Amino acid sequence: MDNQVAHGRGQTSFVIHGELHHRIGALVPNEEQEASYAQLYIYNPGASLNTHHKRNPYLNRDVLKVIQDTLVRCNPFSEFYHHAYEILEDAVGDN
Repeated sequence: MDNQVAHGRGQTSFVIHGELHHRIGALVPNEEQEASYAQLYIYNPGASLNTHHKRNPYLNRDVLKVIQDTLVRCNPFSEFYHHAYEILEDAVGDN
């Protein structure tokens, strides 16, 4: 375990072959759970914004929308998550 990353706050990080990695959860939440973190990238923007605001009611909704819109527009992983979800939905539909 690399002590430089082992004692940080937030998501647990690992150094594998000199590169920093962290584990992400499932792309789709369990039936009894609400979406969180990366799962929110796959939902429509309105539902995602509502969930963010519900979890953080003390934050300004307009500011949350600006952050969300910026992430969707600028974060390359946003498109990746949408595409992965489409593949999952197609696979479920085929069964």
